[in-house]
Amino acid sequence: GEHAYIPTTFKNGKPFEQRNLIGTKFRELYDFGNAEMLYRRSDNLVFEVSDDGKSCILSATRTSIAGEVYVPAYAKIGEDYYRVRAIADYAFAGRRAISTVHIADGVYTVGRYAFKDCTGLLSVELSASTREICEGAFSGCTELFKAYLGKCPALFGEDAFGDVKLSELTVSFGTDTAMASSIEGVSQLDTAMVN
Repeated sequence: GEHAYIPTTFKNGKPFEQRNLIGTKFRELYDFGNAEMLYRRSDNLVFEVSDDGKSCILSATRTSIAGEVYVPAYAKIGEDYYRVRAIADYAFAGRRAISTVHIADGVYTVGRYAFKDCTGLLSVELSASTREICEGAFSGCTELFKAYLGKCPALFGEDAFGDVKLSELTVSFGTDTAMASSIEGVSQLDTAMVN
C-alpha cells in the first residue's frame, strides 16, 4: 500500500538496498556471513590475480599457518582489492596445525586436495555460494568431525571427504537429508541437519 514499510538493508554501516527480507534469495546472500568476514583474513595466505584480472585465487599457504583460518571474500594484492573466487588445488595440503576453517561468501570453488592431510582440522564452514568441492578436497582430514555447508554444492568430487570421521553435517539450502547423507566419503555421519 501507499504507506507500506520496506526495510532497508545496511551493508558496512551504510544503507545498501531496499529488499524484501522474506525472500529466499535474500537469506542465501546474507544469512551465512557478516561484514567482518568480507575483509577478515588470516596471515600466511598467498593470493594470485586470476586470468580475468578482476578476481583472485588463494594459491598457497605458508608453513607457519595454524589455528583458526579465515579465507576472506576480498584480498588486497598490491594497491587493489580483488574478489576471492577459489581456493587452489593443494593450497592447504599437509598443514596439520590448522584447526578450523571459515570460507567467506563468494568463494565458489574448493580445489582438488585443497585441505588434503590437514590432520588437525576439526571443523569447516563454507558459505551458500560454494559451488564446487573438488576431488579429495578434505581427504585425509582424519579429525574433521563437523562441516557446515550454507548450500549443498552442485559438484562434489570423488572422495571429497575421503577418510574423514565426519559426525555432524549442516546444510541450510538446496538439498534434502537423503542427499546430504549420501555425500561420498561421509561414512560415520551421526547427525545431518537440513533446513
